[in-house]
Amino acid sequence: MGAYHEVLEQAVAARRIGMILASRGGDDRGRVHFSFIPDPQHEQRQGIWVRVLEGGCLAGELARARAVVEVSFKTDAQGVFFDSPVLAEKRGWFSHRVLLGRPEQLNMVERRGESREPVPDGMELRARIGPPAERSDDSSAKLTGVIWDISTGGALLVCAPDALPRPQEGQPLVLTMVLFDGTELAVPVRVCNCQRLSISSQRVGVQFGELDASAAKAVERLVDDLRSVRIRRMLPLALRRRN
Repeated sequence: MGAYHEVLEQAVAARRIGMILASRGGDDRGRVHFSFIPDPQHEQRQGIWVRVLEGGCLAGELARARAVVEVSFKTDAQGVFFDSPVLAEKRGWFSHRVLLGRPEQLNMVERRGESREPVPDGMELRARIGPPAERSDDSSAKLTGVIWDISTGGALLVCAPDALPRPQEGQPLVLTMVLFDGTELAVPVRVCNCQRLSISSQRVGVQFGELDASAAKAVERLVDDLRSVRIRRMLPLALRRRN
């Protein structure tokens, strides 16, 4: 078993929470939240059973269609993405499970906690990215991705492949983030790197351009807020370890 697949097996054993992302045509992408189900008897050679936590109707549709979907989950150090068919579905009085095919390849996004502040689990910082000419207050523009981590100098965006079909290193773009209070913040960026993660997602690393005073202050405040959340979440764990 390769190191990458050991990450998957560890996630199953730990009952990690994950998400299925499925395209339903155009910009409509449905989500199913799940938790892995441990398999101590190693009976899941044909696939991986997961317990559906949210999005049961969509999960049933995907199973009946045997649709190929993006599956993702997070560990303490990275995010993991892979493509998988939804092979089967089982429903009970108090449980709803679907069977995911075992992936041939896993794609990792490292959490750059020291140089950038990661967006904590359970929080979503929505964003869109596009050419400078599209910088406008167009409320109908689609939010095509989420911020993975961010610093005062740059960010990592996970977005749909068609949001930025052919990103090139050094390409000037505008990144618009929807902050947690609902306001939008648009900043000039340049592409540093990109990587295809699955049929539904790609990662795009960007460096911020020259920010005006207001934008720079807003980015700094956002990074500080994310750091505060991370510290508050880590404090109880640190106290338990000391005891």
